[in-house]
Amino acid sequence: MNENINKKFDVKNFDYDKCYEEVKENASKNINIIVCGATGVGKSSLINDFFEFDKDSAAPVGSSGKPQTRGIHEYRSKSITLFDTEGYEVESSSTPENSAFYKNIIDLIDERKNTYPADLGMHIHEVWYCINNRFMDLDERLIKDIQARNITVCVIITKVDNLDENEVAQIKDAVGEAGKRSRINGVEVFTYSTNSDLGDEYVQKSEINSWAHHNLDDYLRESFIPSLKKAQGQMAEMMIKHKIPKYAALAAGIVTATSFVPVPLSDSVPLMGIQVKMAMDILSCYGIDNDMKGAVKNLAGAGFVSYIGKTLASQLLSVIPFVGGAAKATVNVSVATTVTATLGVAITKICEEYTKACIENGGSKDLMITKISDYFTVENLKKVMKEISKGKDQKIVERIVKAVVDMFKDTKKGARK
Repeated sequence: MNENINKKFDVKNFDYDKCYEEVKENASKNINIIVCGATGVGKSSLINDFFEFDKDSAAPVGSSGKPQTRGIHEYRSKSITLFDTEGYEVESSSTPENSAFYKNIIDLIDERKNTYPADLGMHIHEVWYCINNRFMDLDERLIKDIQARNITVCVIITKVDNLDENEVAQIKDAVGEAGKRSRINGVEVFTYSTNSDLGDEYVQKSEINSWAHHNLDDYLRESFIPSLKKAQGQMAEMMIKHKIPKYAALAAGIVTATSFVPVPLSDSVPLMGIQVKMAMDILSCYGIDNDMKGAVKNLAGAGFVSYIGKTLASQLLSVIPFVGGAAKATVNVSVATTVTATLGVAITKICEEYTKACIENGGSKDLMITKISDYFTVENLKKVMKEISKGKDQKIVERIVKAVVDMFKDTKKGARK
C-alpha cells in the first residue's frame, strides 16, 4: 500500500472495463419493497413520484378514492421491485388476521422467504406503510407482525395537504401509542404529498429516501439510488448525502496507511482508482451510460484530477505548514477527503447540467442528445471547480470533510481504549 500511494496513476493501463463492470454489478442487486395502505391513500401516486419507470410500467393512479390496484402488482424500476398492494376499506369490520389485505401482505413476505430461503435477493426488504387521516387497529397489528419477520417499516402520512398540523400530530401520537402497546420498534413517521406547492417540511421525499437507503443491508444500498426518479436536485441530494461521503471515507482510509501527505495526492494509484470508480458510479446513478468510459478516461487523461489535487492539497498545507504525529494524519485525511469530495460534487453538478440539457432539448432525459464526454471537458470541470470553491457548494464539501475527519478521530480514540 505505501509503495502504491506515491506512484503515478497509469491512465493507459488502468482497467476501465473492470471498474465499469464492478459499478454495474454493485448496482444490479435486487431490492424488494412493499407499498401498502388503505384504499385511495395514494400508494400508486407515491410509487410513480419516487421511482423511475418506463412509460408502460407506471402504477395506475385512481381518482375519487376508487381502488386501481387489485391484489398485488409488481413494478420493476431498474434494480427495485415494488409490490403495490390492493388497499383495504377503512370501514371494514373484519378482524386484522381475517382481512384479505393482511393475508396478502403476510403471505407475500412468508412465501418469498420460504420459497427462497438462501436467496436474500428474493426476500422482502422494506415496507412503506401509507396512511391517510387515521391509524387503524389493522395498521397496528400488521406493522407488528411485519416487524416480527425482521423487516423494517416506515409509516408515510400521504395527502398531508388535506390535514392540519393538529391532525398530523394526532396521527403521529397514535403511531407512538401503538408502539408502546404492541412493542412496535422505532417506526419512523413521514409526511408526503404530490402537491408541489407544499414545502419540504411536509413533503419529506428526501427523508424517506434517506431512511430507505439507511435501512437496507450494506450489499443492497448501491442498488437503491439508481432506481430513483431523476428529478432535478433529488439525485444530487442523494449523491451528496450518501455516494460522495462513501468514496471520501474510502480515500481517507487509504491515506491513513501512510505517515506523509502525498502531493499531488490524487495522482496516486489507489486514490485515483477510487475517484475513477466514484465518477462512474455517479454517472451510472444518473442513468448516463453513453460514452461513460470515454468520459472518465478523458477526465483522468486530461490531468484534471492532478490539477485539483495540486491546487487543493497546496491550499490545505499552506494553512498548516508544520504538523506532526496525529495532527499530520488528520491533515492526510483532510486532503484526501477534500479532493475526493470536491471532485464528486463537481461531477454531480455536471450530471445535473447534462440531464437538464437533455430534457430541455429532447423532452426526455432518456434521449441523451449529446455525449457526456462533451460535458466532461477540462475547461468545464475547472469552471465548475471554481464555482464550488467560491460559492455555497463549498459548504457541502466542508460538511463531508468534517464528517469523515470526525469519524477518523473517533476510530482512533476507540483504538486507543
